[in-house]
Amino acid sequence: MSKKNLMGKVLDAAADAGSHALDKASSPTSRSGMVIERVGKMAAAGVADDVIAAQLSSGSATKHKYTVSEVGGMKALFADCHTKVPVSKPVAKALIEDATSNPAPTGGGLPA
Repeated sequence: MSKKNLMGKVLDAAADAGSHALDKASSPTSRSGMVIERVGKMAAAGVADDVIAAQLSSGSATKHKYTVSEVGGMKALFADCHTKVPVSKPVAKALIEDATSNPAPTGGGLPA
């Protein structure tokens, strides 16, 4: 193996290790964004949605089984976020406060 190839492999391994360490040290919010970006990039490169769903499922710490439909939602969110955020912080805060103040009725029925 040439020194150039060896150096390239060493640099790739170091970058992969750094990326893995960053993934572990990041907050759930940061990790979520990173995964959405990765899904968008895989889709743009032609990776099939069912393959992306299988990879997400196999990497899930909570054993969640991702669906092709969920992958579609992640792709849509990634595309949407290229121009602006679909939910601003003030809107999310207001919706959370409203849901907390007005909980949904229990029993699965519709409110009277």
